[in-house]
Amino acid sequence: MFIPASLVVIPFVLLGANLPWADAQSTDATCRLASLQWAQNSAKQSPCAVASSLRGVCTGGSYTVQSLPPGSVYLGPSIDTANGCECSTVTYSLMSACALCQNGTVATWKEWSANCRTVSLSTFPSSIPSNVLVPGWAYLDVKTNDIFNPEDAKAHANEPESSALPIPTSSSSTSFSIPTTSALSQTDSDSSKSPRDSRRDMIVGAVVGSILGFLFLVGCVLYLCHFRRRNTLRREASTDSLPPNSPTSVSSVEKESVGP
Repeated sequence: MFIPASLVVIPFVLLGANLPWADAQSTDATCRLASLQWAQNSAKQSPCAVASSLRGVCTGGSYTVQSLPPGSVYLGPSIDTANGCECSTVTYSLMSACALCQNGTVATWKEWSANCRTVSLSTFPSSIPSNVLVPGWAYLDVKTNDIFNPEDAKAHANEPESSALPIPTSSSSTSFSIPTTSALSQTDSDSSKSPRDSRRDMIVGAVVGSILGFLFLVGCVLYLCHFRRRNTLRREASTDSLPPNSPTSVSSVEKESVGP
């Protein structure tokens, strides 16, 4: 009896719709809680799968996230395995969601990063692999309360995702993260001015210099006028103070000039 292939496939498709959402990446973890499906990215990848891809960046491209027994917890990196990928709050948040969707528990951020020399807060320090979409909630702050908050993460489930970007042609590095409080490099706009700004500064300087020069000349003219007027008044005052010639002296002089 011939059975069409389509009829054979349909039961398996319907059966797969009720199975837990498994991962195509290198992970043995299977998320079983439907209430944690918000933790998937838009490509239907579980947080376990995304964490596996990110952790593989620092281990040669592959990393297997093992399944977690119910009630257990994922431990942070050891001293030997601590690296930039492991010591990021993004990886910690993804692994925390991965534990919760398997009925596990969550370690605190201090416990997870205990062996990290340096940590990356709300950012992933390396390039995101291609075909990997990191949910926006993975970039939320976990340092303040020292633990991953699934309710807060769920409230930000629709935040923009981060993905691999084209490699820039320049030598500058690119940071892949949701905008946070982390400091960004800022160029000094005053270090170089356009020719237009330089010409404007020259014109302003010339105008100010001309005004100051004009005021100086006016001051000199006023001072000279005041000085000359003061000298004129002094000469007039000295002339007025001389005594007038007496009549007796004049007549005596006339007598002497006439003689007998």
